[in-house]
Amino acid sequence: TELKASAMMDAVTRKGSEDNGGISVEMVKIPEKVGNGKSIVLIDHEDSFVHTLGNYLRQTGADVKTLRSGPSALAAIEKMVQTGNKPDMVVLSPGPGNP
Repeated sequence: TELKASAMMDAVTRKGSEDNGGISVEMVKIPEKVGNGKSIVLIDHEDSFVHTLGNYLRQTGADVKTLRSGPSALAAIEKMVQTGNKPDMVVLSPGPGNP
């Protein structure tokens, strides 16, 4: 699972696109654990996958804060931004059913 989490963080920290006509992609210098120093807000849409997703993200070294979806989550994120604690990433869990 740590490999999956690292691969996901690697994919979101690349410069350029992999779909660029066969030209190699320049990689950003990545610390030992790609999530070190990153702040991630995980929005819980009331599904069981949110716990797995949170664990994947934490294994990268990121600081993960999980918020229940709804107006309170939006208010919490707005407060983070206003106080200078803007998260590096906001991740949405897929929600119940067949995502």
